Amino acid sequence: MFYPLKLAGRVDRAARINEDDTLQTKSALKALGHYKTPSYGMTPYPDEPMFDGIKAYQKVNKLKVDGVMKPGGGTERSMRNKLSDAAKDKGKGSDPSSSTKPVTNPPKVNPNMPVYKDRSEIQPDPKGIYSEPFVDDSGNPRLNGLNPKTGKIVWKGLPI
Repeated sequence: MFYPLKLAGRVDRAARINEDDTLQTKSALKALGHYKTPSYGMTPYPDEPMFDGIKAYQKVNKLKVDGVMKPGGGTERSMRNKLSDAAKDKGKGSDPSSSTKPVTNPPKVNPNMPVYKDRSEIQPDPKGIYSEPFVDDSGNPRLNGLNPKTGKIVWKGLPI
């Protein structure tokens, strides 16, 4: 049987906490949604977000809310069981529609973005010095200025 969490010692504000226990606790809390990695990263040192996560986990799972985890204690057992269940469910080859893959949202479109004319409406420049509207390197539409790709000028969005 797979046990993803096994503490060597007590995890408590007042105790000297083993670095491996700290990392295991943070990893387990993160996997269960109760630990957000701080800007300084996930370190092997106890921090407030870890203890807040322990308390939040205990509260949600109706355990004694004291922010303490003991080897073989209720909080450790509960976390281990939830992590084991999640690992089993993940390995079953469950329905792909119920996967936990992140959803990619389409980019927001600016409704005020100018719309280019249909290419059939653009008349060629007889002198060859003007260019049609273009998209710059930042992805912004340009209706005026020098087209860096063609070296030709765009004026009011129309090739002249």
